[in-house]
Amino acid sequence: MEDSILEIIAKAYDGDVDAQIELGDRYSDGDELDLNLEEAFFWYSKASKTNNPIALSRLGYCYFYGEGVDNDNDQAFLLFQKSHEQGNDVSTYYVALCYLEGYGVNKDLAKAEDFFSILAEKKDEDAMYQLGRIYLSKESDQYSRKAFRLFLESAKEGQISAMCELGLCYLHGHGTDVDEKKAIEWLTKSAQEDCESAQCELGDCYYWGTETIEIDYEKAFKWYQASALQGNNYAKCCLADCYYFGEGVEEDDDKAIELYNACANDNYAHAMYRLGIVEMEKETPDM
Repeated sequence: MEDSILEIIAKAYDGDVDAQIELGDRYSDGDELDLNLEEAFFWYSKASKTNNPIALSRLGYCYFYGEGVDNDNDQAFLLFQKSHEQGNDVSTYYVALCYLEGYGVNKDLAKAEDFFSILAEKKDEDAMYQLGRIYLSKESDQYSRKAFRLFLESAKEGQISAMCELGLCYLHGHGTDVDEKKAIEWLTKSAQEDCESAQCELGDCYYWGTETIEIDYEKAFKWYQASALQGNNYAKCCLADCYYFGEGVEEDDDKAIELYNACANDNYAHAMYRLGIVEMEKETPDM
């Protein structure tokens, strides 16, 4: 029988490390307690004093994402490293991510690859996806094939970003033969799970078309809009083009300019270029 929340609280105050972690989780998730990230951080901190790998990992997560405490990537990396050394797979992933992106430590692609490889061998779908990205960046046929296999395996496990990358591999022939039908299939699966990159890529597929993908401005508009709503500036700019030219939607210059301006305010160069073109067209008299 599981302990009641009152029993968990009592055990946590008595110094039971597992109960302290559980109480932190309850506060973090808002499970039977009001959501309180500061309290979650407090209990993870308590539990981590015993060097418990799960507590160290949870505490590292708090510092990494700034939950219940100010963001501190240096501290997060140290905590993830300590937890990883005790075999915590979640922390191993974050150590790899820190090396990949330079969070709290100098970027080191080789070390990132090593740590992701440890987890990829255990069939961790997120690690397989990240390792695939590293392999694809090597720009060689051999590593492209390895990347494709990793994306395929990760995508089959439901990793949304891997679905997008797999679709792009099929679309561009990275590590496999071009297969636009499969490309659309995997990009759509990813897009339907709210992957903004996949939504944007689908928008491009339908906007520009290919030998086997027919131009469909309404579908292009739909996917650009979905991606734009998640803040993707490229998609916002493409959406603005749709409004400006009346492609897939009724022509609306004001809406187009509004979207161009939103992107330009984020220093998105193409939006600034498009605004310049719009202004030139306004100043050029009809012939």
